Amino acid sequence: MVAIIDSIYNFRTWEIQTKGTTVVAVITGITVSWFGFFFAKRYQLRSELKKQVAIREKERQHNMNVARENVSRVSEEQRNKILQLSPEDLRKSLQSRRITCLEAVSAYVGAALEAHEKTNCVTMFILEAFDQAEDLDYRYNDDNYELPMMFGMPISIKESVRVLGHDQTSGYAAEIGNIATSDSILVKVLKEQGFIPFAFTNIPQSLISFGSKNPVYGVTVNPHNPKRTSGGSSSGEGAVIGCGGSIVGMGSDVAGSIRIPSHFSGVVGIKPSHWRMSTNMRASIPGRPLADASEGPMAKTVDLCAKVLQALFTPRLSELDPYVPPVPWRDEVYNSNKTLRIGYYVDDGNFPTTAPIIRAVEEAAANLRARGHTLVPFTPPRVREIYGHYYTALFVDGGNHVANRMWNDLYDWHHRHIVFAPWLPSFLAKPIQFYYGPRSEPLLHALSRSNVKHQEAYAQIMTYRHAFVNKMQTDGIDVLLCPPNAAPAYELELTECLAPAFSYTALFNTLDFAAGVVPFTRVSEADVRANANYPADCYFTKLVKKSVEESEGLPVGVQVAGPPFSEEMVLRVMREVEESIRRD
Repeated sequence: MVAIIDSIYNFRTWEIQTKGTTVVAVITGITVSWFGFFFAKRYQLRSELKKQVAIREKERQHNMNVARENVSRVSEEQRNKILQLSPEDLRKSLQSRRITCLEAVSAYVGAALEAHEKTNCVTMFILEAFDQAEDLDYRYNDDNYELPMMFGMPISIKESVRVLGHDQTSGYAAEIGNIATSDSILVKVLKEQGFIPFAFTNIPQSLISFGSKNPVYGVTVNPHNPKRTSGGSSSGEGAVIGCGGSIVGMGSDVAGSIRIPSHFSGVVGIKPSHWRMSTNMRASIPGRPLADASEGPMAKTVDLCAKVLQALFTPRLSELDPYVPPVPWRDEVYNSNKTLRIGYYVDDGNFPTTAPIIRAVEEAAANLRARGHTLVPFTPPRVREIYGHYYTALFVDGGNHVANRMWNDLYDWHHRHIVFAPWLPSFLAKPIQFYYGPRSEPLLHALSRSNVKHQEAYAQIMTYRHAFVNKMQTDGIDVLLCPPNAAPAYELELTECLAPAFSYTALFNTLDFAAGVVPFTRVSEADVRANANYPADCYFTKLVKKSVEESEGLPVGVQVAGPPFSEEMVLRVMREVEESIRRD
């Protein structure tokens, strides 16, 4: 009897063990199959996207060969003469027919081809530019044709700006071939004012980056040092203008994307306040209130940037986009001789600036003081705190939108933080902040998906805007003079690691101020020596200090900012800074 019971017990034990092993085996098999299927699908997706990129590269080379053939229709001697003209002389020469539109476009397409060889700044040439130029040349002879303000002026365009008949990838391989069926409102007004868009310029993937790399068109390097970045996200615009391959271009800016490339590449650029320009543009992350991008000009001179805004700030812009208030260009403000009260600072309290930046702002302040303006020290309040709230508003869904787009695309390893950050468990935030230091705190705000946190961020931003303007009004300050960044252009691989240093530009997106950058000086040997005393007290500041060690000769700009709808006054001060350099 005992033997029978033992046999039954052993059989049941064997049966249970067998079933347990079977369950484990089934679960393991399903898991392995799922992962196998998952990775096979990803491999298939990536393989298909790589094929699309390879096809696009062939199209790109063909596009540039055709552009080169068209350029050869105008003699090299004539092209060089045109390239020597100042922006205003070029405008007047086109208006008076001393040169033709076709000659001007050919000159700058040729120059952009050379700039591209140095920096990889052009994604594709807009070959219709040659036809548009010939059409304008034909219209010139029509007595009934009224010449627009910027008749025949060649202009380069950031790749993300919508132009009829072309795709705007924003650096995503999956967007190749997604052709625009109309011009953006910005492009419509530019064309009506006589501009000829002739080239698209490179951007970082997603546009939410201060770097200059994407898997479709590669990396754009700094026109003054190929080991350095040209900045982002209007990367190619900074490089092509910095190389002389374009006289003027259009970028966009949501945290410094016009001003940082301008500073790094040594060109002029301005971000208008959001409501002064059309809101009908493609956003890197849709549906984010209080973190709106603004399109704006980048150019060789301040006056040319002013001319672009003068051409855009017309009733036509409000007619096409009724959400734009009908505020025309105010020439009397731009050309005013009234002395101003200008607040200035060299440190925003979030990230310490390096020696060349401090010198540039202090010398620019001295130059403005010498012109009769009153310069007063100004301390921007609570920058680190509000920078965190702005990041919450900027990455409105915790970064999920961009992360998903990149995950389903090709992406560079330098962008891994964008892809994987939304998956980061919240309990790791404190250890990360401990490792990287308190300057990482604003970046961690970007990971929030809480409606309560977002409501708090929006409320804080609105309160901060009014408090900041009230402080300026109480102090009687018209505009601000300050750094555009903590340092000159960074090494290519460092840019993605230094987001805390970009609070100097993001502050004015938070405030929705008009803000521009004008080149002022270059890093000197003395600057590099002086920077030995830089307070490198955390992960980020140590990287910045090291970056300055071999930065001699790089451009250094200064930033001017003013309340919404003060673009004319901001540009006026930028022009005076520019003139003070020429005088010196």
